[in-house]
Amino acid sequence: MSIFASILHMAYKLSGAKKAFALPEDALQKEIEKQNRHRGVFTPTDRKAYYETITVNGFPCLIVREHPKPSKRAILYFFGGGMVIGPDKGDLPVMRKLCRETGCDVWFPFYP
Repeated sequence: MSIFASILHMAYKLSGAKKAFALPEDALQKEIEKQNRHRGVFTPTDRKAYYETITVNGFPCLIVREHPKPSKRAILYFFGGGMVIGPDKGDLPVMRKLCRETGCDVWFPFYP
């Protein structure tokens, strides 16, 4: 196993994610609600990129651009919340880096 894989494995064990899914359904639901309390739809206000929030089929979607004018290509960015944990602002640096390094806009849907 690589060092990186070992670090990820240890982080997963320390996170208690496996234990959380062993909880009774009502306790698991409370934990999910706790995790989502400070998450959800947001439009950043920093000036590190150009941001726009639009609605697609009833769901909000954040578009991150390097320049004000839309690019001809885009990346569809899905965060890893397992369809239960919402996104947080920790994804922004990754999306800005994708914009800079690829020249693409990044579309970030806030899915349920």
